[in-house]
Amino acid sequence: MNDYMKFKKILAWFVNQLNVNNNIIEGEKVTGRGYNNNSSLRKYYADCRSYTYFDLDCTINHQYGNYATTSNYINLANTSFNIIPVFDDGSKAVTSLYIGNHLPKKAIEHKSDTVPVDSLGLNDTEPNQALCNFFDIFNFKISEYKRNLTTDDEREQRTAFRQWYVNNVGTANSASTISTAIGKSRLKNGRAVFSILDFDELNDVIVTEGMDGYFEARGSDYSKMNTVFNIEANTQMDDLKNGIKFYLRFLKIRDSIDLIDEENNTDSSFLPNEIVLYHLGGLKETHNLLKRAKLYELRIRVQ
Repeated sequence: MNDYMKFKKILAWFVNQLNVNNNIIEGEKVTGRGYNNNSSLRKYYADCRSYTYFDLDCTINHQYGNYATTSNYINLANTSFNIIPVFDDGSKAVTSLYIGNHLPKKAIEHKSDTVPVDSLGLNDTEPNQALCNFFDIFNFKISEYKRNLTTDDEREQRTAFRQWYVNNVGTANSASTISTAIGKSRLKNGRAVFSILDFDELNDVIVTEGMDGYFEARGSDYSKMNTVFNIEANTQMDDLKNGIKFYLRFLKIRDSIDLIDEENNTDSSFLPNEIVLYHLGGLKETHNLLKRAKLYELRIRVQ
């Protein structure tokens, strides 16, 4: 099956499933986030997920039973670059699709015109010209996206990581050295490491490649890192390995603090980095954090 045919098939399944979930047509309602490696949703589009230069995943989600939202999309794996549906205001049927980049605070940066679903021939035997054109635009936009992955969010994340490292781990020179090594590396799909803001997302890639625990272990078999990253030739591999180890811990701590916010309806974003202390492979709890976040119990473990 060529890329055009796969693209037609995944679009057809996605549009059809949203119409089922919105009670437009009959069928089994399913939900899930396909970008999670253990997602049961992937089985529905497994044969049209992988393309020559990228993978796609589907997210089917609802807000209080309503599936006619931008929380549903076909996702360029490990990015916020998506194919997003447009729904009829009345019937909630999918009417068109467009390429967009999900930004913070639910904003969407449009990367293409909307394309009417009816023009794509999703039920035809072979891909029509409109569908092929849509795929070609998507493919081009992906290439463009990968060339311009250094965003404001990425720069802010790199700065936050360096500050956290200086506050809790080592020197400013060391922070600069390892963050430079990370900055010279990308995942195999082209995504910059500092554009990954979620621990599970980076850790899943590492575990999937059979490297669970690699960045915590001693040793110098640096060739293994090439299974996960595209690494510039002049990168110091020991700096990269050390950097990824600490970046994973940084993300883990960030995720833990976000979880505390959600579970306790608090906002710890105002807390200075030095309150969250990295100490001997784990976290040292502090009364200051507990008091200022208005929490009575905090147990966070970083493996």
